[in-house]
Amino acid sequence: MTTTVLTIIGIIVGLVSIVSGIMSGMVLYQLRSITGRIVSLETGLNTMQRQPVECQREFVGKEDWVRDGAYNRQTLDAMAKTLSRMEGRMDFADRMPELAANIIRQTVAAVVTHQTQGAPQ
Repeated sequence: MTTTVLTIIGIIVGLVSIVSGIMSGMVLYQLRSITGRIVSLETGLNTMQRQPVECQREFVGKEDWVRDGAYNRQTLDAMAKTLSRMEGRMDFADRMPELAANIIRQTVAAVVTHQTQGAPQ
């Protein structure tokens, strides 16, 4: 009877060890799966944490945009004034031969008139 009881206890212990081994394997598989998901979630979380920082670096605030727009407008106005002055000077330079010719004509006419009107001979 003792050997029979010991045999039955041995069979029970063997079955329990097999079942506990299978259960331990399943738990280990589930833990590995959970660990993989945790790593994936941490990677995604790190990416999500970096995105607002990168977005802030690339994002121009409304105040900066308005300030830059005003500065660009002032620069454009200054350039337009300079261009107008240059255009006026170029118009004057284009008319220079005509103006010089008129001055010479008027000078010659004044000299001729002066000589014919009573210049001592």
